[in-house]
Amino acid sequence: MKKINIASGDFKYGIYWNSGVISEFLNHDIPIFLRVSGISALLPFFISKYKKNFFGKNIEFIQNSKILNRYFFKDKIYENLYNQAIVLWKLNRKKQFEFESHKELKKELQSYFGNTKIGDIGDFFEIETYDIQKKEIYVFKPDEYLTDAILASFSSPPFFKYYEYEDKMLIPTAEISICPLKLEDINIITSLECSLKLPTPKNGAEILLYSFFLRKKKLFDILTKDIDVLTPIKLTSLSLSGASYNNARKTAQMWINKNMEVLS
Repeated sequence: MKKINIASGDFKYGIYWNSGVISEFLNHDIPIFLRVSGISALLPFFISKYKKNFFGKNIEFIQNSKILNRYFFKDKIYENLYNQAIVLWKLNRKKQFEFESHKELKKELQSYFGNTKIGDIGDFFEIETYDIQKKEIYVFKPDEYLTDAILASFSSPPFFKYYEYEDKMLIPTAEISICPLKLEDINIITSLECSLKLPTPKNGAEILLYSFFLRKKKLFDILTKDIDVLTPIKLTSLSLSGASYNNARKTAQMWINKNMEVLS
C-alpha cells in the first residue's frame, strides 16, 4: 500500500482536528509519513508509543502539564486571539515580550520525555522549524533531543520568544505559513487554523494581529494550491473538543474512500 505523506502544523486550535485526520489513517493501517510543525510536533512521540490510541494519551499529557494546560485550556488570555494581542501590548509596555518561560516548559518536558532523541521515536516523521537568524528551514536530526524540538515548535509569539538552540534562533514554520513549508512530496495537509476567520479589528493591537494572520493565510493558500487540504468545511467554536476530532476523522474517511484505491 502506498505511503501517504501528511503535513500538519497549526499553533493551537488544530490539535484535535489534526489528530483526528491522522487517527483515521492509522485506524485503516495506512502507512504514513508526517512532516510536522507547531503544535503537531507533539504527535509523533505519542503515535510511536501508543499507536492508534495516541490521541487520548496526548491530551492527557497536555492536561497534566501546568504550562500547556494553561496554554490550551485554562487561561482566558488564550481564549481569543485578540485577547492575546491586547495583553501582549500591555506586557510590552513593561518590557516583557512573552507570556511563558522556556525554562519552565523545558523542565516539564524533560521530566516526561527524559533523554528521548528523535531517532528513538522512529523515522516516520520530521519536525520542521525555521531559523530566523539564518533565514532557512531547520529539521531536527535523529541524534537531537525531542525536548529541544518541541520547545522550538512552541516558540510562537506572544507565548514564547524564539528558541535559542546552539547557534540558531528557532520558531515553528507553522508560525510563518500555518503548515510546514516543505511540501513538494506531500499528499495531504491537515489544518484547522487555515479556516479561522477573525472579526473586524477595533484597535491598533487587533489590526496588527489581523494583518499578520492574513499574510500567514495568504502564504498558506499559495503553498497549498495544488495539494489536498483537509480542513473543516464549517468551523465551529468547538475546535478544542471531541466534536472537532470526530469531524476530522469523517473528513479523512471521505478522502480515503475517494483516493486510496487510485493510489494503491
